[in-house]
Amino acid sequence: MKFRKIISCICLLVLILCGCQTAQTSDSKSQLVKTDNDEGSQFFTMMYCSTDSFNPYKSKSRVNQLINLLLYDPLVKLDSTFSPVNIIANSVKVEGKTCIVKIKDIKFSDGSAVKAEDVVFSLKVAKASQTKYAQQLAQVVSVSAQDDVTVCITLAKNDPYFANLLDFPIIKTNSDTATDKDNKELPAVGCGRYTVDLTEKTLKANESYHLGAPKIKSISLLNAPDREAVEGYLGTGNISIYYSDLSDGILPSMNGVANIVELNNLVYLGVNTEDVLLKNSNLRYAVSSALNRSDICSTAYYSYATPAKGPYNPVWEDSKGVQTIEEVGNINIAIANLKEIGYNNKDSQGFYVNDSGHRIVLSLLCNSDNTVRLNAAKLIKEQLAAAGIELKIDAVDWNTYTARLAAKQFQLYLAETKILTNADITELVTFGGSVAYGISDPEKSQKADSSADSESKTAQGNTGSMIAVESADEHNREKGENNNLSCAQAVSGFYNGTLSLADVITAFIGEMSVIPVCYRCGIEIHTSRLSEGLQCSVSDPLFGFENCTLN
Repeated sequence: MKFRKIISCICLLVLILCGCQTAQTSDSKSQLVKTDNDEGSQFFTMMYCSTDSFNPYKSKSRVNQLINLLLYDPLVKLDSTFSPVNIIANSVKVEGKTCIVKIKDIKFSDGSAVKAEDVVFSLKVAKASQTKYAQQLAQVVSVSAQDDVTVCITLAKNDPYFANLLDFPIIKTNSDTATDKDNKELPAVGCGRYTVDLTEKTLKANESYHLGAPKIKSISLLNAPDREAVEGYLGTGNISIYYSDLSDGILPSMNGVANIVELNNLVYLGVNTEDVLLKNSNLRYAVSSALNRSDICSTAYYSYATPAKGPYNPVWEDSKGVQTIEEVGNINIAIANLKEIGYNNKDSQGFYVNDSGHRIVLSLLCNSDNTVRLNAAKLIKEQLAAAGIELKIDAVDWNTYTARLAAKQFQLYLAETKILTNADITELVTFGGSVAYGISDPEKSQKADSSADSESKTAQGNTGSMIAVESADEHNREKGENNNLSCAQAVSGFYNGTLSLADVITAFIGEMSVIPVCYRCGIEIHTSRLSEGLQCSVSDPLFGFENCTLN
């Protein structure tokens, strides 16, 4: 963590982030909250669910999934900048559609060697599972062990960032089917920092752990079979560490040191690019420029979000310096774009109108079950009003919301999607993509674009805001031939190796058919008795835990 702030009390914030489904800045922040209960625990404790599995590909409960991070190591983990760090892997080399992984000379907790065949087995189990790892590995066509330490993975397409997806747990071949004498499932064998003793209800340090034996030798487990039990333990101060991705919408009320965990969950405004008003790119630029993303993060998301600067997470190392959307917005640029499309005057309520006296009125589809996102929508409405654009919030229940999205019955919609850590935005910006609800059929769009070539356009300036230029032709001359590419074409070109990440960002911002707002974060909380050293990340909120001690 880059800085720590001492505060004297804790705010119990209820965040309804994801409805019925499913940072402050780029720097992470820690908060220290101390109470009498916080100092009362004599042991390090975690929650588990006795009725859930400790198989990383079967466990359903959040508490067991957290423990699994201590029991099983992956090939790589991502650090706080979304850069891969080799764990079991000694090296990862990706060329085109081929990924070659060399593994280290390490052992499972039972003393047997970790071999390439175990990686192959684990990848196949992960790909077939009902977990997030299945989606991550969907593009894997085949996997094989070339020798004891070499794994060859063949992909469906070129993916220079495929290494970022190799954080799936490695288990010993066939150990996931082991049972005890009562035919009860036993935990799979891993090579992580701890092993689990179900009889004593403890986690025991793996003294042969390849990155050094954990400093905390034993962790007591308390059974929390349901949400009520989890909340009870958190409230009484009996738990030493806890993590939530906040997908359930509740900020934990546990006392201690709280770390923001940067996730890859993009909150955005989807745009119906076939709408009579929003098919004009200047209006889309005006909406984007009117947004104060920093204010949305701090106010609507209580600082558990990071302002978006483009399509990619701004904490991702490779996106830094190439994404230029302003965090606080620019009303002057928004107004300039409105004037480009003939909205030159204000009415008595401060909204811009055209020569006929008609103002722009947009509708924002939002899930009414989602309190935080509904608050964000209200803030967006205020920000657009400040730029002279009227926005009406269309808040509906989850079922109606999803049905309206599928039927493309919206102008704008507020949503969240989890982008894989290989930064593939194909499904978001490509017609027919799983979350590309507002993207137009490119064949229809081409006809519409050809009739609009003579209209004025808006280009991306050095400041990261949209600025007016004289014509599309001038815009094209300034940006080069790649300027005419849609974002979907640019993404395809990136994976074909003909375009760069910067080209994708340029096309994304030039098209602005998706308006990024922020990246939502998770939270890790631990007792103030735990020493510093955690490097909480999207791969592992307990990254570095083996080096921590108790004070």
